[in-house]
Formats: sequence, C-alpha cells, structure tokens
Amino acid sequence: MVDSEKEALTVTFYSGGYAKTIVRIIMLPLVPLLLVLACDSPDGSLLQVPRLPCSPLQLWDGTAFLVVLGWCLLQCALYLLPTGTVAEGTPLNSGKRLKYNLNGVQAYLASMGLVALAYAAGLDLTIVPERYLQLLVSAILLGAIVSLLLYIKSFSAPITELVPEGNTGRVISDYYMGRELNPKIGNLDLKFVFMMRVGFLSWGPIHACMLAWAIKMWGYPPLPLILITIFHVTYTADLVLEEDFDLTTRESISTGLGYAVVCGELTWVPFVYIIQAYFLLRHPQPLSWPGAAAIAALFFIGFWIYRSSNAEKNGFRKNPNHPDYAHLQKISTKHGKSLLVSGWWGWLRHPNYLGDIIMAVAWALPCGVSHLAPYVYLLFCITILVERDAVDEEDCRRKYGPSWLEYCRRVKYRIVPYVY
Repeated sequence: MVDSEKEALTVTFYSGGYAKTIVRIIMLPLVPLLLVLACDSPDGSLLQVPRLPCSPLQLWDGTAFLVVLGWCLLQCALYLLPTGTVAEGTPLNSGKRLKYNLNGVQAYLASMGLVALAYAAGLDLTIVPERYLQLLVSAILLGAIVSLLLYIKSFSAPITELVPEGNTGRVISDYYMGRELNPKIGNLDLKFVFMMRVGFLSWGPIHACMLAWAIKMWGYPPLPLILITIFHVTYTADLVLEEDFDLTTRESISTGLGYAVVCGELTWVPFVYIIQAYFLLRHPQPLSWPGAAAIAALFFIGFWIYRSSNAEKNGFRKNPNHPDYAHLQKISTKHGKSLLVSGWWGWLRHPNYLGDIIMAVAWALPCGVSHLAPYVYLLFCITILVERDAVDEEDCRRKYGPSWLEYCRRVKYRIVPYVY
C-alpha cells in the first residue's frame, strides 16, 4: 500500500467535514454517559430520558479521578519495563520503522496481580461499580486534558511526524484527529499505550471489581456475569498475546493521536464495549445452564473464526512463501502481492469481521432480550465493520484493479455467507 492510499483510507474513515467533527466530539463522551445513566435507572431503558444526579457535583469524585489517572500512569510504567520482546512496526510515510516494547502479557498479569493484592489486603474493590458514573466522568475529563496536551506538544514535533488529516490549521479538527502520528516521551510510545493498554487491559480489573461487588451484595457471582467475564478475559488475553498484529492496522500506521483515539480508549472501550457486566449488576437476569452452554458455544465459534482467520492473514502477510500457506490458492496482482482465494479468505472477504460480530452477539445474550443497553456495542460493532468494509472495497478496487474484480467473482460474500 503506497503512502497516498494510506492517507486516503484514513481521511475516508475519520473525516467528514467540520460540522461532523464537532458532532463527534460531542457524541464521543455523550453516548457512554447516556448508556451508564440508562443502566443506573430503575427500568434500564435507553428509550426514556435518563435521570440525572440531583446535583452536578455528584458527577465529580476526586477518588475516581485518581483511580483513572493512576491506571493510565500504571500502564505507562509497565510499558517501560524491560520485559517482553522488541518489535519493529510497519514502515511509516517518513520511512521510519518505530520499535515497540511488546510486553502486554506481563503488563496484563501485573495489572491483575495488583488487583488481587488489593483484594487480599482488604481494599474495597467495589468502588468501581459503585462509582461507575464518576469514573466515566473522570475518564472524559482526563481524555480532554490529555488530548489538549498532545495538541500543544505536536507544535514541537518535526513536520515529518505530523499527519495531514490532523494538520489542517483548523483547531477543532486537528484537536480531534491528532496532529502527531506517534507522540513519544523518551521511550514511552503514548499512542501504543492508549490504543493497546489503557482501554483493553482494564477489562480484567473491571470484571474483578464487578465480581467482588456481586459477592458482597448476593454472596455469589451470578452465572450471566461469570459467563461474560470469561468471554471478555478470553478476548483481551488474545489481544495481548498477539499485540504485534496491531502494528499493521490502519490506525497504527496513519492515524494521529488526538481526542478521537484518547477519549475513545478511555470511555468507549471500558464503558461501552463491556457495558453488559455493569448492566447485570443493576438489572440481574436469569440464565439456565443449557442456555449458558449454548451462548458459550456461540462465543467460542466466533472466537475461533476471528482468531484463525486473523492468524492466517497475518502469517501470510509476514511470509507468503511459508510452507503452511503453500496449499492456498492465490491471485497475483500488479503490486507483486497475492490475494488469498482459499482458506478463510476464500470463504469470505472479511471472515474476521464475522467472528467479531458473533462474539458481540454472545456478549449481549446473557443479559436477555428485554433491554437495548447490552446490545449497543453489537450495533456499534456492526456499523463500524460495515463502514470499514466499504472503505476496504473501494481501496482494493482502486489498488488491485482487474485482480480485485476476479477476487470478488470468486469470493462473493463480504461478511456474512449468503447474506452480505
């Protein structure tokens, strides 16, 4: 993929005019707020105006802010530890290849270990579910502050380190997109820490706190909460085990670090993606063992599709001549690359997206079907993946030409077999 095409993809996915940028800046924190307030309401409905706290001061909690800030600083410190392996990223537009400290497994284990030590020491972990709204408000505030500091810092960065979409001269747009591609403080890669650590590594500790709250209130964790905890921990464990995959994503290669990424990782990833757990604490749902087994089977089918197809794609991308891929059918392109037309990628154009959607369905089902809140992430997941599919289709059609048309003829369906 040439540099101009990388930039075009980023523009298509993230931009959309000044007015849309302002709307996104407003909606980015507003959606998580409405979702948490809906879960806090007696009926748990998203279709009614949520009840606001009696006083705006109830939205602020100094301890909650210190928890969020401390979590971010902890992940920065863990990233700098001399553990794990060092890997080179994809060549950037400037020709540089950044080095990354891939110690996500160690960071995850250390984070969970600290939570276990806190519990053993008698610290009250229920502060997380009890002050969930205040934690979210603190995350929104911290995200805005960090994004502002990054915007200011970017003016001392070389021009080669800036991204065109975040260097338009329009303050609001540049603040939202992020002017600098890979802002660093010494060896600390801020973009990698926010995209891979701050949000996703919080899932395990958050679930531990949710389970502690359930034990405190009911004497045991209910089956739906246990099931969702297993799903989310499995997903994040896979992320840290294969975190080098992130180095080849569009966001890693060509997206700046601004409000969109920082606020998204601080609010959407911990408060929207796994809202099902918090919903179950506020609105317990019945679930039979056969039902749990069926949902678990659905999740692990989705996880298998997601994991296997990603492994095939990334392995082939790294070394297309490896013996493991000799049996796969390919279509040659004018760029010298090949398009897989057998294996997972001969079944669908985006089998990993299908796996993602199946897992999102399984995350929501333990919450029953009477409320919309647990399904918000599923709706968001489908919307984003369909949008990304449209971007990929246009890019590949432009880049590969006749080879892509032949690929589409042989691999008819994009995400869902015989449907789409």
